[in-house]
Amino acid sequence: MSRILTFVAGVAVGALYHEEIKEGFDAIKAQQAEKIAKQAAQQVAQQITSPINSDDIEDVF
Repeated sequence: MSRILTFVAGVAVGALYHEEIKEGFDAIKAQQAEKIAKQAAQQVAQQITSPINSDDIEDVF
């Protein structure tokens, strides 16, 4: 009986706070996307600003 009441209470809370829960998850997703974009930008910036290794350049002449 207590399992049924717990389930019903969970459904009721989920129904009442559905929008708030959804907004919270959306905010977390946005933060994660921003973090990933920031990391990618830092990686690109690091690759652009890293010195060129002379061993990687082949002599043309």
